[in-house]
Amino acid sequence: MSMASQQRSKQRPTPARRTAAARRTTPTLALTPQQQAIVNHDTGPALVYAVAGAGKTTAMVHRIARLVGDRIFAPERILATSFNRDAN
Repeated sequence: MSMASQQRSKQRPTPARRTAAARRTTPTLALTPQQQAIVNHDTGPALVYAVAGAGKTTAMVHRIARLVGDRIFAPERILATSFNRDAN
């Protein structure tokens, strides 16, 4: 391993640090009531349909941050997918 790659690996945040950072930077107050309901959903997987620009991805990111931050799931146990027409 080169000296530069060793330096980069030392600078990478550990999963615990990423979790703490996610908790500190998750501005749940900026979410709409509908987005907050998605973030707080606790009864199984969440499937969210909405028009473009409604904040689905934002809600998903906040939900994942909450699930990891509250230690409901380990980060490696979460699978999140998103799709748009440009992905074709």
